[in-house]
Amino acid sequence: NQKLREFQAKFGVRRVGLKTGDVDVNAADADVVVMTTEILRNMLYPGAASGGDGGGKDASSDADYRLDDVGVVILDEVHYLADASRGTVWEETIIYLPPRIQLLCLSATVGNPDDLAGWIEEVHCAETAARCRTVVSDFRPVPLRWHFSMRPGRMWPGLGPLLNRRGDRMHADLRPFTKEGRREGFETSEDERWVNDDDDNFGRRDRGNRARGGSSYNSSFRGRGRGYRRGRDGGPTPSYAPSPRDRLENDRQAKRRLVPHVETVVGQLVAADLLPAVWFIFSRKGCDQAADYLCECGASLVTGKERKKIQEALAAFQLANPDAVRPEAIEPLLLGIASHHAGLLPGWKGLVEALFQRGLLKVVFATETLAAGVNMPARSSVLSTLSKRGDSGPRSLTSNEFMQMAGRAGRRGYDTVGHVVCLQSPFEGPEEAFFLVTSPPENLRSRFSVSYGMVLNLVKSGSDLATVRATVERSFGNYLGGRARRDQTRELRRLREQRDALQEQIAAGASEVEPEEWARFTKLDGRLKEERRLLKTVARQTLESRAEGARKAIGEWQTLGEDFVFVEVFVDDGESVEMSREKSSQTRRSPPAPVTVGLAPDGSWISPSSVSTNASNDAPEKNALPVNERLNDLFHDDDDDDDDAREDGESPDLDEPARSAVNERAATKTVAVVDRYDPVTVANGAFASNPFPLGEFLGVDIAGDWVRFTADRVSAVTHRENAGKGAFSELAADARRDVEETADEKKQLASLVLSAPTETSTKWRRLGDGLWSAAGAETSVFSASRAFETFQRSPSDSAMEKEREASLQPLFDGAEELESFLRTQRALVQKTRDEIAEMKSFSDLRRAVKMHRRREEKLKKLNERVEKAEKRVGEYVAAGWSEFTRVVDILIEEGAIFDVLLDEEAESCEKEARERAVKHAEETAKKNASRSTRAANEKEKEKSDFWDDPYSFGSETESFFDWEPDGATPETFAQASSRFSLENAEEVLSDSDVDSAADSYSAPTPAPFIDEALVSADARRSRRRARWHAGDERLSETLLLTPLGETCAKLRGENELWLGAALSSERVIGLSPERVAGVAGALCCDSNRPTSCVYGPSEELETVLESLEPYGSEIASLQFENNMDAPVNLSKPVAALVEAWAAGSSWDQVRGDTNLDEGDIARVFRRTAELLAQVPRARTIPAETRRAAAKAATLVLRPPITDLT
Repeated sequence: NQKLREFQAKFGVRRVGLKTGDVDVNAADADVVVMTTEILRNMLYPGAASGGDGGGKDASSDADYRLDDVGVVILDEVHYLADASRGTVWEETIIYLPPRIQLLCLSATVGNPDDLAGWIEEVHCAETAARCRTVVSDFRPVPLRWHFSMRPGRMWPGLGPLLNRRGDRMHADLRPFTKEGRREGFETSEDERWVNDDDDNFGRRDRGNRARGGSSYNSSFRGRGRGYRRGRDGGPTPSYAPSPRDRLENDRQAKRRLVPHVETVVGQLVAADLLPAVWFIFSRKGCDQAADYLCECGASLVTGKERKKIQEALAAFQLANPDAVRPEAIEPLLLGIASHHAGLLPGWKGLVEALFQRGLLKVVFATETLAAGVNMPARSSVLSTLSKRGDSGPRSLTSNEFMQMAGRAGRRGYDTVGHVVCLQSPFEGPEEAFFLVTSPPENLRSRFSVSYGMVLNLVKSGSDLATVRATVERSFGNYLGGRARRDQTRELRRLREQRDALQEQIAAGASEVEPEEWARFTKLDGRLKEERRLLKTVARQTLESRAEGARKAIGEWQTLGEDFVFVEVFVDDGESVEMSREKSSQTRRSPPAPVTVGLAPDGSWISPSSVSTNASNDAPEKNALPVNERLNDLFHDDDDDDDDAREDGESPDLDEPARSAVNERAATKTVAVVDRYDPVTVANGAFASNPFPLGEFLGVDIAGDWVRFTADRVSAVTHRENAGKGAFSELAADARRDVEETADEKKQLASLVLSAPTETSTKWRRLGDGLWSAAGAETSVFSASRAFETFQRSPSDSAMEKEREASLQPLFDGAEELESFLRTQRALVQKTRDEIAEMKSFSDLRRAVKMHRRREEKLKKLNERVEKAEKRVGEYVAAGWSEFTRVVDILIEEGAIFDVLLDEEAESCEKEARERAVKHAEETAKKNASRSTRAANEKEKEKSDFWDDPYSFGSETESFFDWEPDGATPETFAQASSRFSLENAEEVLSDSDVDSAADSYSAPTPAPFIDEALVSADARRSRRRARWHAGDERLSETLLLTPLGETCAKLRGENELWLGAALSSERVIGLSPERVAGVAGALCCDSNRPTSCVYGPSEELETVLESLEPYGSEIASLQFENNMDAPVNLSKPVAALVEAWAAGSSWDQVRGDTNLDEGDIARVFRRTAELLAQVPRARTIPAETRRAAAKAATLVLRPPITDLT
């Protein structure tokens, strides 16, 4: 409507027309027609799949010839292509538009314009060989300036700049209000008291400041209060340091405490001369409440002359539209304040837009719908929050949404700069505002989806399925996906070429080595690998056996009550590690000396030594190395060093584990074990992969230092009773008796354990794998000396040394044999290494081996990348066709399209589905019967066990007294009646007769239960497989519409199948126009907005709606089964409202009878009128229903519903 008025004023009334769903203004004769995208898409449907000029006369017999003389189609705000609900309409329009019509697309928020241009060129310009030109400009006639507003305080004036002078960073004064600034403690106590003042004081201070003529926006103010000072490093330093609890509380409440009031922000805008302003609030109720609140505060934003003009415009509007006036909005309107949202009547919104464009309104509180479709430029745009509620909960604004609303600022011809003000909200602050301001536009994404209307009109065009499929697969999403597939295909080709070349190099082998030498080297290398593998396996088993034996031995002594268990612990890795590292230490190069070099102007390298030498002597030193060689030593390849450490190219995975065997070169230390740690378990109680990550045992050595170690560190466990024998045996025995007789021994051990560092203490120092040490305290030193009194020995006494060695108990059987095998195996490994090293071309072989293995590793990675790329390329399938076939299946099942299957094929699918259902039911019955028989046998066994032992009380007895028969037979009832009847006392049956009768009786087997709904669903799936899983054979066929399909193809709505099926129902025939309007209103309700009404529909209308409910449920079930989302609406409250409106109820009465806003009521009524206007064009609908619908459309479409009244 706004574009219509603008173009009529510019080009003339007769040259401009309007075409919407319910309004047609000079659309047939105008040179310029303004219309919705849905109308244009519907006009393009007839020639959509013709394969030629969709607008030509030979395209289709039902083509819309109004497009014959159209030269240009302008799609304004083309970024709506990414809209979730309407995006598919824009894509269809571009796809179906005839190539001879020039296309011009406009948008200010498209992040990938080249992609959009490439797609348009592919789908629209392919036949004409034209190119789609992309015109990109960042020039804005009225540039924007960004501001941020919050509750004023000593650190912020209330309204200030969001960006710095260069516009690339957030303003420095806003840093205290960011998360990082709050963590650093920027907020001062005075500022805290200021922002925590009560609302009344805050309002009085702000209004008092404005009354004195003060401005809330002082550009020279830098936000530094008395509590703000600079530190030594130049950074801000707070005047107090908040506690962690206070800091956490500030993080939670700081944003909420800084939210400004409405009248405060308006005062800031007035002081900074930023009015008129559009204030965006993402809530209809919020817009109305803000306007009312500002009015209650007494804010008059207009002059007397402007107020008089508003009164005149309001009087004229009230005279022309008496029902559209909002009495509650008149007072704010006279003060220059208004609200604008979808809940208002179109006429009232038009009045607000006209007054704002005339400059009579100063503040308009609006939802984002104003930014999307209405041209209402203002000097400033105010955003109350930077998040909104989406389908899945609250979410942040996208950069496109943010820029659309910010773009309302700046009036061309009036303002030199537009101003955007972001407000502090309870959820967002300056950080979020800065992020959105600096974010680039979002890339467009395809929202293409298949609807009933698309399928029906493509089928109606008469094209075969191959042509239809080509049309469906031309979406923007497929274009983007196809380009990605092409990129992946190129990458796959490149990877395959690299892999093939590498395989050829590996197959060729090492050309620099003689074949005989290479063969001998390969043989020796294989033997070495096997010997090292065997050595590693046995060494690991030895290590595990020793660890298990240590655990067992220590556990046995602790079980016997020993307070201290003395063990020998490895303190280094001994020969097993040294032998594996010996050659590495010999071959590894030492790090080079530091080199200082320079680059001369001629490109040569120079060093200070050469310069000084040349300065003193003309000839350089003889022993000085050239600079290039010194650089080579400095920048050598570390990987080569790692490879050189193993001369024969051996794999480090075959190294022998450390401490795998006891030998002479491994140093040990005696430790008294005082405690052990529990293993680490996972969620299900099982041990973790490393059950002792921090050690297994806790001990103390003779010096009082703590030692923490794992079991594999233990080399031997010492007998307590044999320790200390020899020259000091009697003294040790006396000391031991004294300790045993002392009652403080247990306390001594307890205090010793308590003095140990915790597992996570920083005192622990890691000495090696599974070994930690920590310095002991005085308590541990004293206790350790007492514990080692019976263990201490003299190193010079050989007799004591022999006795101590005899006291070492072996940890497991066969340890000596394993030791001997390990020594022999190590010798074999070393012998093979020596043979390899003695080969004449050893250095060449070593390089060849390293190169060969590098190539193999690279080939392995290339094969993985090739597999991933092949999988990604193979998974790509053009979207759209699968969804199209699912919609066709629904239409076939509902009788809107003739089935492509023959009757015999459909019957065969039905028969197979029933056979599968019967088989499944029989198997289920057998399982249930088997389960029942097993349960009965168990109960019978329990009863027999009870009578075998009647004196055994317990669960069997209790279950017996609680027992009830599972079922009854005619004989048992006969027995019971004769046994307890006095009249038939002499005819009582014996127990044996009763048992034989019960055994001879067998209950009839019930027929298996078959769920017909499951049979029907299985049959539908079988028919779907038969239709579309036959390859490309169906693509040459052409689908045909049934009369129901013809009806649905003529209608436009969210669910054309449901609309056509409901309006074609026999129950609608014969209804009055008011009842037909009620049916149409029930079908057009808004599923996202619940509706209530104080009364219900008439009895006749309610009966018709109830008769339609089963059919709607069937369609909804089919849609769910085929993964299609299309609303199946049928609302009785909306039907009652529309029926009452069509019957002549007044607007005031109708809007008072429902919970819907005026705008929602008007929208439902307009949709109803649009649907009713389409019914007469559907010739397959009964004539009586078409006549009633035509009359009902005129009854519904009356003021104040129409846009132009």
